[in-house]
Amino acid sequence: MSDPRTATLRVDLDPSHGAVRTARHAVVRWARSLGATPVDQEVLALLTTEVVSNAVRHGSSGEDVLLEGRPQPAAVTVRVTDRGHGRPVLRRSQPSELGGRGIDIVDRLSVEWGVDTAVRGKTVWFTVRLGATRFQAGDGRGA
Repeated sequence: MSDPRTATLRVDLDPSHGAVRTARHAVVRWARSLGATPVDQEVLALLTTEVVSNAVRHGSSGEDVLLEGRPQPAAVTVRVTDRGHGRPVLRRSQPSELGGRGIDIVDRLSVEWGVDTAVRGKTVWFTVRLGATRFQAGDGRGA
């Protein structure tokens, strides 16, 4: 019998049929199977939502988006691959802005993130430390 704490995640997402919702539910189920806390599950759901939303909006060209997850000791890495060639740009959003916060949120809540490019698209990935304290009391920043 395999250890559920080593289970990987792989989901092909159809960008025209609820990809974001499907991805969010899949990553939460996977994180729960790894023993992630409810807070970790929420953080993974939020970051996955942001990255998959960007992939569907800016990079899918109507083709499937691939969601993958790999556990590591005390952390997990989530990867989202699409066929787009543009790279997401980190910019600090202002409180009055209505959008454009996705990568800023990923940067603040993950321990690291990046973009891998290929001839046929790109992969945006992020790593979240499980069980981490993410905010210092009173400083308003992610840890």
